[in-house]
Amino acid sequence: MNEKTPPKRIGVIACCGEEIPEGTLTRAVVRILMEELRPEETATICLPLFLAGDAQERDFARSFPTLSLDGCEKRCAQIGTEKYSHSVAGGLVLSDILVQLDLKMIGTKEQFDIELARAVAAEVAKRMDELQSKGE
Repeated sequence: MNEKTPPKRIGVIACCGEEIPEGTLTRAVVRILMEELRPEETATICLPLFLAGDAQERDFARSFPTLSLDGCEKRCAQIGTEKYSHSVAGGLVLSDILVQLDLKMIGTKEQFDIELARAVAAEVAKRMDELQSKGE
């Protein structure tokens, strides 16, 4: 009898930069991954709580292979994760993904193009699949 192994969760930590549209978009991408594209495989944390020192949140990157998804080149999600927990399996920056997909940032921090968020989420899901296939 061949039982299906449950998928291993991949952590995705989004930017917490509320002052930029890209930060809002990264958080929407994580919601799309959790609710639509990879609900059984996606785990996340509250980055501000993590940075404030919550032990359970900080154990996160030690427990899961983790991708950081930053809204800008400051890479706050990646740097914070690596400083207080564990190195990330991949540090993604929204602008790099948009260039790769030949897309441009559309919208404001209050309102953005949901299809843009879905396109980015699909790309992040591919990165998650790569981690899954490597067994990380």
